[in-house]
Amino acid sequence: MITYEYKCDCCNHTLEIEQSIKDKPIVSYCTGGIRCELLSVHMKNKGFKEVYQIDGGIVKYGETYKDDGLWEGKLYVF
Repeated sequence: MITYEYKCDCCNHTLEIEQSIKDKPIVSYCTGGIRCELLSVHMKNKGFKEVYQIDGGIVKYGETYKDDGLWEGKLYVF
């Protein structure tokens, strides 16, 4: 298990990642794109092969694709 910690003035996130998925493609997303970009760099440095993120986060994805995208669900920004 890899533990990833992201800390800023407003929050503290900890994410545990299974080592067994190192050779599988992984897509991460977050609200604005910053946390998942940091996570992608961290995972690549830990030996993960195919790591991707949605540039600009799920908010930009929604603004770009609106109802034509593949997102299913709701987004709450707080």
